[in-house]
Amino acid sequence: MAKHRMKAEDRRQQIMEVAQRLFARLGYNQTTTAAIAKAAGVTEPILYRHFRSKRDLFLTLLESLTNEVIAQMQALVQAQGDDPLAQLRAICVTYPQLTAQFAEPFAMINRALASLGGSAKGKRGLPDVRPLLARHYEAYETLALDIIRRGQKSGSFRGDLDPQLAAWFLIQVAIGHTMARNLDPAVFKKKFFVNQSLEAIIHGLVGSR
Repeated sequence: MAKHRMKAEDRRQQIMEVAQRLFARLGYNQTTTAAIAKAAGVTEPILYRHFRSKRDLFLTLLESLTNEVIAQMQALVQAQGDDPLAQLRAICVTYPQLTAQFAEPFAMINRALASLGGSAKGKRGLPDVRPLLARHYEAYETLALDIIRRGQKSGSFRGDLDPQLAAWFLIQVAIGHTMARNLDPAVFKKKFFVNQSLEAIIHGLVGSR
């Protein structure tokens, strides 16, 4: 009996799913194309028909996550009308749900971030994924900057804050949240954790009224 062969698009998707799982578990540096191919049940030449390199495969996964998360955030923003404060609240309240929804790809990113260390160069001669990760977070920066600048213009947010610094503060909080989830801290389970954390963030942007 002839062996069933996957359609090209199905095989590509399967390789992506396997690679994401390995990147999330082992990290970018420790995951090889040989390991990905073996886990997917294909040869490396087959893998290279779909992706030029491990870096290209990682980039494809990263872009997929970025597009999906940003699309959901933009939908949240649009649902709040023209109120920057309501838009920011909606994103912050929903973010923990997004990290749960995309747990594996976020784990992939966290592993890659941790592997960068303090050096601006790739380790052991491997292609550096720093620019790829930076591009992912720059998409969040663009979204947050737009909300913050409109909030400052409308008087909803403090005008004395550098909007880019404020945007990156929010991003740092988000990164910290996704990484801290791995510890499963008891405080994350408290009933008012999200709301009180949100109020602490909003207070910094709004100030005393």
